[in-house]
Amino acid sequence: MVNGAILVASGSFNLRLQGGDAVFQFAHGQWPQILFDQAGQRIIALARQIVIQVHVGNVDPWGQSVNKGAATACRFEAGAWHKPQAGDSKMADGYSIPAEMTAIGIAAPGGPEALVAQRRPVPAPGEGEVLIRVAAAGVNRPDVLQRQGKYPPPPGASDIPGLEVSGTIVAAGGGADQLIGQQVCALLAGGGYAEYAVAPAGQCLPIPPGYDLVEAAALPETLFTVWTNLFERAYAAPGDTVLVHGGTSGIGTMAISLCRLFDVTIIVTCGNDDKCAQALEWGAAHAVNYKTQDFVAEVKRITDGKGCQAVLDMVGGDYVARNLDCLAEDGRHVSIAVLGGAKAEIFIPQIMQRRLTLTASTLRARSVGFKSLVADELVRTVWPFVAEGRLRPAMDQRFDMADAAKAHARMDSGAHFGKIVLTM
Repeated sequence: MVNGAILVASGSFNLRLQGGDAVFQFAHGQWPQILFDQAGQRIIALARQIVIQVHVGNVDPWGQSVNKGAATACRFEAGAWHKPQAGDSKMADGYSIPAEMTAIGIAAPGGPEALVAQRRPVPAPGEGEVLIRVAAAGVNRPDVLQRQGKYPPPPGASDIPGLEVSGTIVAAGGGADQLIGQQVCALLAGGGYAEYAVAPAGQCLPIPPGYDLVEAAALPETLFTVWTNLFERAYAAPGDTVLVHGGTSGIGTMAISLCRLFDVTIIVTCGNDDKCAQALEWGAAHAVNYKTQDFVAEVKRITDGKGCQAVLDMVGGDYVARNLDCLAEDGRHVSIAVLGGAKAEIFIPQIMQRRLTLTASTLRARSVGFKSLVADELVRTVWPFVAEGRLRPAMDQRFDMADAAKAHARMDSGAHFGKIVLTM
């Protein structure tokens, strides 16, 4: 490293990449061109890795040291971010916050009937946190797994289900009081199924004027998940072809929307012909009925035998080996769930010979610092599409918060298309 730049020797010339330039290219969708030296060595993978290093805080694009734990930057007023000054916890003028609230708790692990209304204390925001009066909360598959007793909240998180909300900030802890009164959607580690929820300020995103509050609640969880896994870990770039399972789920429909915006060809799998038709109407380039078609053969046919550059998988089990058969050389496989099984048998020489990459991640337990960096990146890269109305979630049904059990029954049925949302 020389003066904050990364110097890479490659054959007969040096490739000098500034961290800030890498982030700028990534943020504006201007991916580096595939470069070859005189020996024909491909170096784009290195450039992309530099982008990721910048993102996670090892390289600061502006030449300053990065504090991964600092998550106080806020993204408001015409899209600009303000750094609130440290101070005592404050609340909106003239607004009285009650001592208790209604929340949806889990009486005991089980079916949708395990979700019951409870009286809980209103949580207090700590340093760098805000209290949101919830307008709506998104329903996600991890909520179902938590209800079933299969996915406990991480240490320190609320036991109330709900990983995303929209609403108005009515109080704030030290360092975040400038956000009071702002309408936001936010990513949570838990606590969304309630009248009030606490969120780190760095995980809040501004709701553009005129954007529907209920729709905004359906954005954070799938947007953070798809962006960090498909566009970062899998390095999806314009011109790539990717395979995403669960094409009509919240994850699948968000992946379709982002791929359409960033010129990525997306193939999705669905459980019946009607859902395939819905996915195609939403914008998927291709949809495969996995019950009547071999998705491996279909991917090979669609790509003229070359395979796809990336697979986003939430099934696991015996799908993993089949997913690897779908990949082109140097392809990337990202696991984000194991709904079909937590164990897989794979042929390691295939990975070696074709230089495949297998990776995976979870989001809920990641640090506030990491999630706040992702939020910053989304504001630069994706939020302009939200503000223009070009990115909206696929909305299935809205349920009153009191009918959370009905919302979960809808998700359990598998009949939904896109997002299910609870409203106050």
